[in-house]
Amino acid sequence: MQQHKNRDEKLWKITKGYKQAYTPDVEKGLTNLKARIAKDQPTPIIPMRNWLMRAASIAILLVGSIVLYQNYTSSDVPSNLIYQTTEAVATTAYQLPDGSQVWLNKHSQISYPPTFSNSERVIQLKGEAYLEIKSNPNKPFLIQTDETVIEVLGTAFNVRAYPSESQVAVSVEEGSVSFESPSAGKKIVLQANDKGTYQKDEQDLVKTTSKQVVDLGWKEQQLAFDDTPISEILAYLTSQFDVEFITSKDFPDCGLNATLVVNNPEAILKRITSAFPIEAKLMGTNKYQLSGSCE
Repeated sequence: MQQHKNRDEKLWKITKGYKQAYTPDVEKGLTNLKARIAKDQPTPIIPMRNWLMRAASIAILLVGSIVLYQNYTSSDVPSNLIYQTTEAVATTAYQLPDGSQVWLNKHSQISYPPTFSNSERVIQLKGEAYLEIKSNPNKPFLIQTDETVIEVLGTAFNVRAYPSESQVAVSVEEGSVSFESPSAGKKIVLQANDKGTYQKDEQDLVKTTSKQVVDLGWKEQQLAFDDTPISEILAYLTSQFDVEFITSKDFPDCGLNATLVVNNPEAILKRITSAFPIEAKLMGTNKYQLSGSCE
């Protein structure tokens, strides 16, 4: 019993002394309490109305950015281009917005805006076209093909740029044009009677001078030969009428002088065989074998 009494008195003394010696740190306790409250604070909830207003603002900014981007990137590319296309028709003439004239060969297409811009006149060409461009030094005229750009101020010339062919050819009848291949980094200037040829595979741009007007014969439906080599005439027939010719390695390259009102393979071959001792033998549909000499 005495043992329990002694233990209780000892415990009382310890407890009493603890209370008397304890001095609470109010400032520290308040700091710890605030830290716990901040830690346990839930994420604030944005009222629905404020959330919708923020979402609408973001949407407006996005739409505005898209519109500005589209206006910037497409300002020089009209969406309402006019397309002119020919099928098997040999020649079709069109007038452009500036009064320039374009004759399209068969299986060709041009596209251009209803009104040219204040700085330049631009059309796109696939196929072959003869162009007579109204002179305007302040507004260059540009013809864009798949791989080349032809720039003129006012002249008459022929462009052959069929996507399926391995070259693009420009023949100038009068005036001058700039013939450029941006991808190849090459550019030449062509004057009257000059012909520029761009080879797609080699990316090579070459200028030659000739009095021949074979490249322009399709437009007038007639041909004027001025000592034109037979090899050039056969090449013209092959490209224009899909005619195939078989010749030997020593086949002569005679120069033909003639004006033909009828522009077709039969009439041209008949003129060749009547001018030289050359025979043209039909081997099949649109296929001829040529043999003979110039004298």
